[in-house]
Amino acid sequence: MFVLTKVSAVDRGIAAVLAVAMVSWAVGAHYTAQAGGLTSITDVLSTSEAGVVANHTITFTLPDNSPSATGLDTDDEIRITMPTGYTVPALVDNDIDVAINTTDDAMATDWDVSVASQVITITSTGGSASAGDEIEIEIGTNATNEATGSNQITNNSATGSQEMLIEIYDEGTTLQDSNSTVLVIVDQVTVTADVDPIFNFFVSGTSSALTLDTEVLTATTTPTTIPFGTLAPGTPAIAAQGLRVVTNAVGGFSVTVATDQQLTASNLADIDSFADGADTNTPTAWASPTGTIGTEDTYGHWGMRSSDGDLGTTFAAGSYEYVPLISGTPREVFSHNDVTNGYGSPADEGYTEVMYKAEIMSFQEAADDYTATLTYVATPVF
Repeated sequence: MFVLTKVSAVDRGIAAVLAVAMVSWAVGAHYTAQAGGLTSITDVLSTSEAGVVANHTITFTLPDNSPSATGLDTDDEIRITMPTGYTVPALVDNDIDVAINTTDDAMATDWDVSVASQVITITSTGGSASAGDEIEIEIGTNATNEATGSNQITNNSATGSQEMLIEIYDEGTTLQDSNSTVLVIVDQVTVTADVDPIFNFFVSGTSSALTLDTEVLTATTTPTTIPFGTLAPGTPAIAAQGLRVVTNAVGGFSVTVATDQQLTASNLADIDSFADGADTNTPTAWASPTGTIGTEDTYGHWGMRSSDGDLGTTFAAGSYEYVPLISGTPREVFSHNDVTNGYGSPADEGYTEVMYKAEIMSFQEAADDYTATLTYVATPVF
């Protein structure tokens, strides 16, 4: 049986995390850009739980309008001032990645990092960016371009919203551009956020015997559970959940899902990822496990797919192909690039279904408590 967790939050631009637990809901989330020279600012935290370490993925766009459309070059500085209450460790180059228009720069030769109290200074030692370029900065263990980072920023131990400032300094002395976001720490709150700006993310259950994309569901789900029931060798079990987003974000939204582990029992037996534990990341037509005795990865597997037509290049829309759920690796399952009222018409704008499928062969180890936890992450683009 699945157990889902969900976490969410809202402010002027938000990243909302929903994790649906079997008995309780945990939470966290954040932020958005305010008016200023830098635009399209987002900061996605790996967790918004109070008082714990988190990775940060900060993106912003350099202005391309006069008078400050000068970009970045050698000796220029990016200064990120974390709010009071956040603990910034002694970050080193390996803890930070800098990408320009999604292309990673070489930290060893292009950038240098230093920390003074709450201020993180990233100095160009050869890296450059032009006016209008998008800059992405990863801070923490998510910085993996040249080496994997080990130091992370610790969230404020108190809940609430605080401003985080981003500044660009020409030659390290003259303020060139700036703007700020708001970080929100919210612990143990309800799922629905109804504020202005609007961003609401809902998970709903589906009924067995319902036909979705030519496949008939075999299990009835709720917003918090996906009970496959007793699996029979050679007979796929199929379940689904509905995802709904209501938002006035001009850039729309993206929803991902990830699992904390494969379907694992207390005796450590597991049902592996599709197909045959090989983590076949390219969408592939469903196939039964091969069931080779002595090769436990082939005894059973499970996978997922989305009905969102906007993700056709990922899930081969119309072909109904599956991908694995890889532990700790989020997969986009739902997106739209405009405001939505939460309905599926026009097609897939505000509502879609995500389908989960499991199948075993006769050698799958016996257990009555196979479990995994799914986490949906919904991120708006204001």
